Amino acid sequence: MQVRNTDGSALMEVERLSRDGHNLLIEGVLMDSVPVRCVLTPSEARRALPLFRPSTIWLLLTIMFRP
Repeated sequence: MQVRNTDGSALMEVERLSRDGHNLLIEGVLMDSVPVRCVLTPSEARRALPLFRPSTIWLLLTIMFRP
C-alpha cells in the first residue's frame, strides 16, 4: 500500500501491518529509501479520535469499495 503526497508522489510504501501486543506495528519504506517501523499505541489512537469528523469516518468505512 502506498501513502501518497498531495502531488501524487509516493511518500511511504507500507509493506506490513501487524499486531504487537496491544499496539499496531506499521513497517515500510519512507521516500523510497528509509526503512521505518512505526508503532501506534492505544493512547495515541484515542488522541486521534477528535481529528475524525463523521464524513471522514464514513470515508474510511467505504474507501475500499470506491473506484
